[in-house]
Amino acid sequence: MEEEVTRDLQAEEAEMLARFQEELRRMTVSEHLITMMQSVAALAVRKMGMTAETSSERDMDQAKLAIEAFRVLVPVVESSRPAVEMQAHKSMLAELQMAYVGALQPPQEATAD
Repeated sequence: MEEEVTRDLQAEEAEMLARFQEELRRMTVSEHLITMMQSVAALAVRKMGMTAETSSERDMDQAKLAIEAFRVLVPVVESSRPAVEMQAHKSMLAELQMAYVGALQPPQEATAD
């Protein structure tokens, strides 16, 4: 029974790997870089730990690294992507940078009026 489960898992992994390799074959380099940018943006948000769900994952050094990676990739892909798309990525970069600065600030104490 255990051998059968192991064979099934190996077959499933091989199928996933084959699908992934086929997807990579069809992607252009700029599409792959955009996918990377989306991934590091999501990581940056997660590592800033700004929600109850992600607060335990807060790691500002990792957030900064993800934002820096995103920033470096913007000019790399700019010449191969539509201007409208690049404006969205530049806006995302600005939002990530502002969120990072905000996440560095200590929480504001509520004041009674």
